[in-house]
Parts: sequence; C-alpha cells; structure tokens
Amino acid sequence: MALAVFECTQCGANLDVEDQASTFTCPYCHNSHERSHEAASSPTPQTLCVMAERSIAKGLYGKAMQYVEQGLLLDPYHAGLLDLEIKARDGLSQFNNTQAARRAKEAKLAADKAESDQYHYQAKQMMRLLRENKKIYGTNIGFKVPQSADMDLALQYIDRSLELFPENPISLNLKGLILWEGHKKKDEARAFLEKAAQLAPRNIDIQNNLASLNSSACFIATAAFGTPFASEINVLRHWRDRHLLQSIGGRWFVACYYRTSPPFANFIATRPTLKRLVRWLIQPLLTYAAIRLRKGHIHSAPGKTSRHCE
Repeated sequence: MALAVFECTQCGANLDVEDQASTFTCPYCHNSHERSHEAASSPTPQTLCVMAERSIAKGLYGKAMQYVEQGLLLDPYHAGLLDLEIKARDGLSQFNNTQAARRAKEAKLAADKAESDQYHYQAKQMMRLLRENKKIYGTNIGFKVPQSADMDLALQYIDRSLELFPENPISLNLKGLILWEGHKKKDEARAFLEKAAQLAPRNIDIQNNLASLNSSACFIATAAFGTPFASEINVLRHWRDRHLLQSIGGRWFVACYYRTSPPFANFIATRPTLKRLVRWLIQPLLTYAAIRLRKGHIHSAPGKTSRHCE
C-alpha cells in the first residue's frame, strides 16, 4: 500500500497517509483534514474525481470540469468522473443562466434610472422656471412673462419618474413642491412630502420643505422672493423661531406682523418693481438675522415645524 507524507496544519506532525485517501485524522491532535491532491506529481483518475467533487460542492463548476476532463483523458470510462461531468455541466448551465438574468436585470435598471432621471430633470426645470417667473414678474402667466412654466406637464414628468421608482424620496419631494407651488394643492403636497421625509429622515432640504408646508399663510418676505423655499426665507424663519418668539416683545411684534402684513403681501405679490424694492429693503434685516443665528450657533433643525411662513 503506497503512503504519502503530509503535515498536520494544527500540531505540525508528519503523518503517513494512504495515497488514495481523501481525508485523514491526526492521531496526536485529532484534527481532521481534507487531503489536497493538486500538488501530486501524477494525479490518478480517482484523485481527480475527488477534487472535482469538492469543486462542485463549492460551486466551482468550471474548475470541476477541468478536473473531470483531465481524469477522463486518463480513464474515459471512469463512472465517478462521468457522473460528475453531468453535474458540472448542469451547474455551469445554471450559472450561465443566472448570470445572463442578472446582466439583463442590471441593464433594465440602468435604462429605467436614466429615463427616470431625465423626467425628473424636466420636471425640475419647469419648477425652476416657475420660481424665476414669480420672483421676477410676480406671476407665471401673462403677456409680460416671456415663457410660462407648464406645471401640468411638470406633473406628468414627475409622475412618469415615480412610476419607475415610486420610493424615490427626491422625486416624491419634487412632486410635493409641484403640487404646492404649481397647483395650490397643499393637502396633496403634504402627503408626498411626508412620505419623502419618512424615506429620507436625514435629508435637510426635504425636512425643511415639509416644515415650510406645515406653516400657515405666507406673507411679505415670501411674496417678495416668490417662493417659501428661498434661503432668505429660512433665515428669517429660524430667526423668528429661535429669537423673536423667545421674548414677550418679540412675540408681540410677530403677532402684529401677522395681523397687518397679509394685505401688503398680496399687493406686492404681482408687482415686480415692488418685489425688488422689498427685497432690497429687507436685506439689512436678513444680514442682522444671519449674524444673530451664527453668533448663537443656531442652525436649521430638520423636521422642525414652524407655525408661520414669512
């Protein structure tokens, strides 16, 4: 009986192992080993059969086929190798089918994402045009507006984007803004913004948009800038919440402001010249509010609900 010498990987003992044995146990540390035949100078059909079987067990069907083919060159009628050849071919076929399905799925996902991104971009451009028109001309329609933003088309674009990826918080956020600013559907907009906020709780923009939506009627500053989402509006909102509302005099001022400002806000909303004048007049107040916020190390808190919108 031919023997081969192998070293125990646990205790280092040199062991005499039968040449045809596929496993062996060290008599000193009792550790079991699987014998590797790959280093053998002249592998036999039986050793190649063992290596092919191990490769199949690990899902390495290509490697198994190599062992099988090598063994069949030595013994074309080896029953074990012939059986493993069928298993290896079946495994390769299943693997190739799985890979093809995965590549097809990845290709479709990439195509859907490109299409969704394109529709999202078109809707975003419409939204940007709407805000520019409101800021510059005070309205989105009329003879003085060179190009009106088609908000019905914007809604179609974002709906198509959401058909492809219905759980995309960025698209849900954009649809909420389109419904709110473009169609005046505040309740419907709130549902989309709330869902977006739940899906992306760390997205500061989405959380602030939801906070702005939950504010009450928008007044002078919002009318002057044409949108409640202008960065200047956020500065004034945080200054009000974190400073003015913390004192009796500040609360009195805010209450007076909300009682007297709506008529003036409505008056300037459609008058571009007055809007530009108001933006210029409140610039010192914006600078002061920003300085106060920085000095107090106060930053925007995502998800904080304001009671009013300037």
